Amino acid sequence: MDGIDFEQLASSGSPGYFATPPIKFVALSLCAFGMYEIYWSYKSWRFAKSRDGTEIMPFWRAVFYPLWHYSLLTELNKTLDSEALSRGAYRVFLAASVLVLSVL
Repeated sequence: MDGIDFEQLASSGSPGYFATPPIKFVALSLCAFGMYEIYWSYKSWRFAKSRDGTEIMPFWRAVFYPLWHYSLLTELNKTLDSEALSRGAYRVFLAASVLVLSVL
């Protein structure tokens, strides 16, 4: 994910996914005892709902984010450049990691 310019994503005037650099994401997650992941997931699902006009419930997808993380990564893949999250195995690994770590 080194090819993603998070500052450019965050500063662009268009609404989009809640872009957070990985180091900031980890730091905020640790400081907030895991609550930041829920907030980030909610903001990202809310954007997906407004973009697609679907009937999803961002709040509940955020609350149960370990179960919905793979779907969110797939949504991100649709939006970002193909180089950012192009491999399916990478998405599966991230989703499985989030699920396992959240259970611990």
